[in-house]
Amino acid sequence: MRRIRKILIMTEYFLPFLGGIEVQAYRIAREFSNRGFYVEIYTQNKTPLHRDLPLTEVLDGIKIKRIRYFKYLIPQNILRFDLIILFNFLAFPYMFLFIYIWMLRSLKVKTPYIVLIPEGGHDPNWKEFSFMTGIIKKLIMYLERHFIAYSIDKIIAVSTWEYISLANFLKENRNKIVLIPNCIDEYAYEPIKNCDQTINKLKPYVLYLGRIARRKRIDMIIEAVKDQPRINIVVVGPIHEIEAYIKIKQLVKLYHIENRFYYFGPATGLLKYCLIDNSLAVILISEHEAEGIVVKEAMARGKPVIVNDLDTFKYLIKNQVNGFIVKDINDIMEAINRLMTDQQLVKLIEVNNKYKAKMWMCKALVSRFLEVIKQDTT
Repeated sequence: MRRIRKILIMTEYFLPFLGGIEVQAYRIAREFSNRGFYVEIYTQNKTPLHRDLPLTEVLDGIKIKRIRYFKYLIPQNILRFDLIILFNFLAFPYMFLFIYIWMLRSLKVKTPYIVLIPEGGHDPNWKEFSFMTGIIKKLIMYLERHFIAYSIDKIIAVSTWEYISLANFLKENRNKIVLIPNCIDEYAYEPIKNCDQTINKLKPYVLYLGRIARRKRIDMIIEAVKDQPRINIVVVGPIHEIEAYIKIKQLVKLYHIENRFYYFGPATGLLKYCLIDNSLAVILISEHEAEGIVVKEAMARGKPVIVNDLDTFKYLIKNQVNGFIVKDINDIMEAINRLMTDQQLVKLIEVNNKYKAKMWMCKALVSRFLEVIKQDTT
């Protein structure tokens, strides 16, 4: 059996950027560190919101190395790690890493156990790429798929949708896939007694949590709520695309709802869960999602969720059991009106969501992660 002591986690961005993948990478790293493992993070020294971050840092016992030329990196001293976890399905530096591991294994050199967590990166939103960039990325992904057979030991799908999608993508290597959902912090399940009273004054409101980007379709939320004068909109998250933020502000001004729209910026911990607790519902209607961690966080708090009919949500949410699956603006308006008037349904959803969310605690899922490795190396 392989003994795991030193762990390397690679991710394009990391904290202080608060996207879903970055938060998940931190939660996994922190849980491993809490269990006594040595954990290092390799990431860029910049994010969409930050430049020239410290090249080295220690956070909660986790050593962070930020690299200026991350995309061209082959980790130094890679053989000193027992386990390497790769977040997202990046073209570079993962292509270099896959080839390097393949070469070492061809020479019968002992290498770390390699786990890939694509987080939907194998099936990106192709609309975001130019024609030529899309062609190049597809070619690189095709090559990466070939090397996965020799370089990757396990691939973690974080949702049922992703498991099925990865099986179709990897074909003959589908036996490497295992389903382990993204995890939720333990304190997401704990009651909060002292929320800021200013949050209570915003009620009733629908809450969007996530990056400010065009593909998140926050403009559609505004279109649905603009003619409902009793309902406010609260948006929380980092600005990933300044153009998307400018468009949102323009829409708010156009519809004269400045007194009903509130942008909080990034939020974590107590503030985030207070905002969830006091909301009417958490809403996420993106063009593309691998899972939508914020949806699971809302469910852990017992809150209804409003999501669109992406395949990933169809496996996670049942309509009027965990919230609402919507197709257009009219469906969003109808869902909000139903939540405003049917308290019996709201209570039923609360019970259902809290029960379902029990399976997503980080401690349990990291234990499952280690069990998979143990079974694979025994």
